[in-house]
Amino acid sequence: MKTEADRKNAFNALVNAPVLYYDFTNSLENGRYRQVLVVTDKDRVLYLAREHKGHKGLAGSPVELNKGIHVHDYDHTFMSYSLYHQLCLAHDFRDLKGAAEVAPEYTWIPKMRDLVARLMDAQAGNAGGIPAQTRSALRKEYDEALALAAKEYYDIPPSSYAAKGYNLFVKLRDQKEHELRFLDSPDADCTNNVSERLGRSFKTGLRAQGTFREGPESEEHNRSMQRRCDSLSDIETTKMQGGSVWRRVKEVFGRP
Repeated sequence: MKTEADRKNAFNALVNAPVLYYDFTNSLENGRYRQVLVVTDKDRVLYLAREHKGHKGLAGSPVELNKGIHVHDYDHTFMSYSLYHQLCLAHDFRDLKGAAEVAPEYTWIPKMRDLVARLMDAQAGNAGGIPAQTRSALRKEYDEALALAAKEYYDIPPSSYAAKGYNLFVKLRDQKEHELRFLDSPDADCTNNVSERLGRSFKTGLRAQGTFREGPESEEHNRSMQRRCDSLSDIETTKMQGGSVWRRVKEVFGRP
């Protein structure tokens, strides 16, 4: 961001956003792994350099203060913030695919995977909101898939190789409210793809660069990693808002 005021305005906007998307991506600083927290409301984004993931990584970020719907990959730490969550169905879809390959004897897994695909399609095909009748039918199918899973795990207790599928069943059962929140909250995406894409933008060119270099901790305001975060926050926000990146860069550097 060009000025501290710009950063504060973006921070406050994210704190008050009705839907917040976020994710961590890793980086290197002085050869050590560090984290970058990506926070967006699809209209602006902040990249925040962090030492760690978890509560320490979220401290002092918009995530800590926002009380809206939080869209993210399932993480116990993330569930501690806000009361309203939408878990990423794209992750569920991939996890179900892996579980089916390992334990094909459980028929609930492909059934749930097919349903998750149709849940994502239902949102994509109904920008104004999914019709009530369709929402009811999808919830019924979800419950039926969970009931089938419970029966199959009773009939065929999961061995160690099938633990991934069983753990996924427990998650889908216990977090049902947060798996299906998007059905009644059309403003919330059912995937966290937006913050994941933004995370990949940060890593573009990082392989060639190798690692960020940093001086003493007292020079934290000059951290090269945070400077990249600030510049990328500005560039990606400009793109989201339909502006010209070239004009924005000239403005930042005071060029005519």
